Amino acid sequence: MLAAIRTLNRLELLAETLRAALNDVAVVAPNWLRAFAPPEWHERYDRRIEDVRLPEVGPKRDAFVGQVGADGFCLLDALAGTDAPPAAAALPAVETLRRVWARHFDRGEDGQDGGARLRPVQGRGPGDRLGSPYDTEARFRTKANTTWTGTMAHFTETCDAGAPRLVVHADTTPANVHDATLTRSRGVMAGLGDHGPVVATSVAAS
Repeated sequence: MLAAIRTLNRLELLAETLRAALNDVAVVAPNWLRAFAPPEWHERYDRRIEDVRLPEVGPKRDAFVGQVGADGFCLLDALAGTDAPPAAAALPAVETLRRVWARHFDRGEDGQDGGARLRPVQGRGPGDRLGSPYDTEARFRTKANTTWTGTMAHFTETCDAGAPRLVVHADTTPANVHDATLTRSRGVMAGLGDHGPVVATSVAAS
């Protein structure tokens, strides 16, 4: 099932994840963020990233990615400090920022130079790559020549010969959870089949 999110490329995902964290911190700790944030962050992150003309290729794009990475590490370091507001450090958007930065960026060896290096692409699935900071359950999936970002509906049905097929279990998971993994984790008995994906209109019609 499709997530109600805008599909983001890697650079848009990184910048929008940082922007989302800054916006949420601004709600719970506006005075702290106002005193901490460099003035240029307003120009860089005030608008949604899809509304900003980003560098397409070459050194300017590489420099922008490095700057976004360094800004994210700067915010995370500040929120890990003893004077950081606990409510801000505990925000879900900040935890999402930590997860995304751990997957996509490396730092300088001493961790203090502010530098950020983009990690090699790890692919879009079946790993734990977030598709959007606004829906952390949405994942990319390819199955049977169909690709989507969102969730996966799993249905388990009986398959006894000569008998009607009955749905005996239904579950919804992030799209990168595969059928076999879910079947093992639920202890589904032999003789029951697991089928997916299905589209939301099919679920509604049933």
